[in-house]
Amino acid sequence: MQELKASLVVLKEYSPSCGSGNIYSGQFKGERMVGKGVTTALLERHGIRVISEEQLLDEVEF
Repeated sequence: MQELKASLVVLKEYSPSCGSGNIYSGQFKGERMVGKGVTTALLERHGIRVISEEQLLDEVEF
C-alpha cells in the first residue's frame, strides 16, 4: 500500500482480518463484536484510513 501511496482502503466489514468497526467473534456462531481486524489495525498504524464497503457510498461524490 505504501508503494501505491494509498490514503484510503475499502475492506470487508465483519471480517476478523478486515473489519473496520465490527468483526465476527471468531467462534463460528455468527456473533459480532465491536473491534478492528488485524489488517485494518496494521494499515491504520501506517496512516492509511480504512472504511468498510458499507461506508463506501457515503464517501463517494457523484
